[in-house]
Amino acid sequence: METVGYECDLNTMAMTGQTRHIYFGGPVPMIDVFFDKLDYCHEVDYAGRLELDPWSVTLADILLQKLQIWEINDKDLKDIEFLFTVADFGEDDDKKVNVGFVARRFADDWGFWYTGTTNLDRVKEHVDKVDALSDEQKAKIKQVADSVRARIDREPKTKKWEKRAKKGTKKLWYNTGFSDW
Repeated sequence: METVGYECDLNTMAMTGQTRHIYFGGPVPMIDVFFDKLDYCHEVDYAGRLELDPWSVTLADILLQKLQIWEINDKDLKDIEFLFTVADFGEDDDKKVNVGFVARRFADDWGFWYTGTTNLDRVKEHVDKVDALSDEQKAKIKQVADSVRARIDREPKTKKWEKRAKKGTKKLWYNTGFSDW
């Protein structure tokens, strides 16, 4: 990365050097690099998926990266809203959000499902506060959130999901610290 004009953020390197690097400089002001998986509130595993897009992780993985955040902020909600405004959605990863993949990922992990579906509801509430969006864009974002949720709800849940669902929020369902700290 140094040979193309980037400097590694040493604080990030010290904290998460085996799993994450952040670089600043160059034509793209910041590049965030994860190795094999993102493991914050919920794990987003890239095994077998990095080859699906020549430039970045897939759109489904980008959506999962945002939906996995329990204490989601304004910027992350806007990232989801932007994705919902510009992306196509379907059942494969060919230049679209693979909603089937998202649904299958949630169908095996009640905690991730709960966080992700809660965040879809948060998007629908948040979008009305974004002045930069037109009424048509806001309606489209809400419609996409509902469509994604409907696809998630249709996916058969695993026995593991059903067992964990019985405990609900009485038991902590997300990671509170980074696994490699």
